[in-house]
Amino acid sequence: MKSPYTPLVNDLQTACGRGGIVLDYGCGSGKVSRRLLDAGAAAQVVGVDISTDMITLARAQTPQPAARFHTIDSGHVPYPDDTFDAIVCCFVFINVPTREELRAIARELARVLTPTGRLFIVDSNPAATGVPFPTFRSGEPGRGYRDGDERKVSLQIPGTGILELVDRHWFISTYEAVLTEAGFTVDKVTDRGAQTVEDVGSQAPIDHPPFMQITAHLQDHSESTIGAG
Repeated sequence: MKSPYTPLVNDLQTACGRGGIVLDYGCGSGKVSRRLLDAGAAAQVVGVDISTDMITLARAQTPQPAARFHTIDSGHVPYPDDTFDAIVCCFVFINVPTREELRAIARELARVLTPTGRLFIVDSNPAATGVPFPTFRSGEPGRGYRDGDERKVSLQIPGTGILELVDRHWFISTYEAVLTEAGFTVDKVTDRGAQTVEDVGSQAPIDHPPFMQITAHLQDHSESTIGAG
């Protein structure tokens, strides 16, 4: 199974070049931040997370001087408006329990993104809920999930065994709605699966990809560009 991070890095480079400042929102141990810097996809990466332990680990495991990591409180990013040329947000929304918290995160991401910047969200594909993959399964096979339902996740950790977690099942339409409310325009959803599956929460066919990527930009820049013509 292919990693979702390789196309993310490629798409970020295509959209934003290599000289930008990138925010890794919900950076965890800094895995994505290191990939971006190793690939030369950013001049600087700022990683933020609500977990002090994860930030400590990210600092210890990331030797690149162009990386900075901060613990954040209540989702607030300690940087001014319009700071970042791109934002990556990987496997964060599936761990947010309410729509209002999703809205708050989307508003904060819109605040710190530059008018010409791009937002990249990578998450589990809701259309593949319940499908067993080689290293994980998100959701119980045969069960229909409603928007916002808790979803059991089984992860195969090399050398450790199976780790059982719980995340949230959000429809793609929910991602699109909270982003639009925050001032974004969704440009593309990759590997989203069948719309009937994501909207009603039905069991997906086995061939749906396990991950999805959403790319978005701020509406104001798009509208001002159109108006200028």
